[in-house]
Amino acid sequence: MLEDSEAASKFIDTIIDAKLNGVEMEPEVRTNLPRNLTERLEMQIITTLISQLNTQEQIEVEHLIDTNQETQIPEYLQKHDVDLNRILANVMANFQAAYLGA
Repeated sequence: MLEDSEAASKFIDTIIDAKLNGVEMEPEVRTNLPRNLTERLEMQIITTLISQLNTQEQIEVEHLIDTNQETQIPEYLQKHDVDLNRILANVMANFQAAYLGA
């Protein structure tokens, strides 16, 4: 989901740079860190989105995923009054605060 997102990539790079604050890191660690953080961010987004849906809606979203219709999920969420932009903004702000505060 996020691995192809330029915005997510920039977000992750920005918080890594803020955390490092000019401190050098082993190249292998620096190479793997964005992927690891992106996976963690994605899991938090998915968990939050799922928590906004009732059981039937969760089943319907799962069906979209199982039938390779992931591109229809944002429209589905909008129809069911899930504010995707608000959730993304909140999850990203909380993720950033947790990462930089750790």
